Amino acid sequence: GDTPEERNRQQVIRDRTAMLLGKTVDKVLEHKKFGQDLLTTDDCSNKATREALLVLVFLMRFDADASVKRYANGAWKNAGGAPKLQKLIQPAIEKTLTRMRSGELGLGAQKHAAKVIEELTKAGDMEAPAGEEPPAASKFHFAPPEGRKP
Repeated sequence: GDTPEERNRQQVIRDRTAMLLGKTVDKVLEHKKFGQDLLTTDDCSNKATREALLVLVFLMRFDADASVKRYANGAWKNAGGAPKLQKLIQPAIEKTLTRMRSGELGLGAQKHAAKVIEELTKAGDMEAPAGEEPPAASKFHFAPPEGRKP
């Protein structure tokens, strides 16, 4: 954010998003059977959606705000977050980080991807991306809905 008010607003939005994401994880887990985690709970949703949920929760664990981290870590733990689960979703994590790093999802996502990639590389969970750093992205703006007049 450019101003303290905007940064505060964005932090509140990230905090609420992490909370709601955690509740979504809990709702999906209401359908699990003994011994299942979020990824294998096949009674609710499809694997791609459950994997996307896990990737979002995983990436939120690296947020700068302690409250967001707390919500995300709680959701990760409830979802069965173990090294084995992280290894299973690692290709999806890397694919999402590549999109974020390219700037496709805006400047904030690009900066967050750089931080997450650095942490995962240090931990030995991921290899550093090859090539040069991508150019700095612009702020993300949602495209206006098609077929509607402004």
